[in-house]
Amino acid sequence: RLSEQEGILRLFTSVGDTSNSSNASPAHLYTLQENTSTHVLDIIGQLPNSNRPATLGKAGEQIYATRFLGKRGYLVTFRVTDPLYVIDLSNPADPYISGELKIDGYSDYLHPLSETLLLGIGKDAVMDTNGDNGRGAWYQGVKLALIDVSNPANPYERDRIILGKRGTETTVSQTHHALTTLKKGNTLQVALPVSLHETLANPGLSTGPSVSTYYNWTQDELYRLNIDLLAGSWQPLSAIISAKQTADNSVWSYQWLYDRSVMIGDYVHYLHGDKVISQMW
Repeated sequence: RLSEQEGILRLFTSVGDTSNSSNASPAHLYTLQENTSTHVLDIIGQLPNSNRPATLGKAGEQIYATRFLGKRGYLVTFRVTDPLYVIDLSNPADPYISGELKIDGYSDYLHPLSETLLLGIGKDAVMDTNGDNGRGAWYQGVKLALIDVSNPANPYERDRIILGKRGTETTVSQTHHALTTLKKGNTLQVALPVSLHETLANPGLSTGPSVSTYYNWTQDELYRLNIDLLAGSWQPLSAIISAKQTADNSVWSYQWLYDRSVMIGDYVHYLHGDKVISQMW
């Protein structure tokens, strides 16, 4: 994951989840600068290092999301909980972890809302208490996290929204092009396609659903939010539904991967398959 600012190349690398060492860092940060004499890139800083040995993630975790914004870097690793690391890059020769946030689930896409707010989009998760071969956690519905990074030493989750049950997906997790935003004054309009799963396959089971239960597809929709950037709060709006399960379960969703939307003026236009749904925001 690469970024450049003021002649400094910043990058995160990952060793995946193959290491079993308790001291291993699944992610590494490097800062590089061109050597004007040799015309090669020299490593001028990195994490972890002997002076700053704290790992970026824990053994067995993987990188799920990164974002470089100005002189900060944000990194999400995951296996059981979602550690969000805030990294200070103001001195490229001596980067350091300025703060860390541990929350349930994970973000696989981080979107900057303002200088102090991040939107995390990913999945909710429940810890695997049965120790299923070290699996870590069971993915649940789509999770939206409103993260306050105004104090980089103490990032916190202002609010969260969980959409659907296990099996629910958002196209944003496949491509960031599926996320649409439009700023109007201090309000940011946000839209993202969701394939909602919250219909039980066997509702008559006496034991009821568990954290490992997959739910049947219910509908495809464009989920909408108004985010107040000053107050750091959000207001969900009614979703625009493009396809819905029939009573005999004869319909199945396969088009959500290609859903997109665009906002023009006061209207939002939602593309699903071979149709466009347009309405006032």
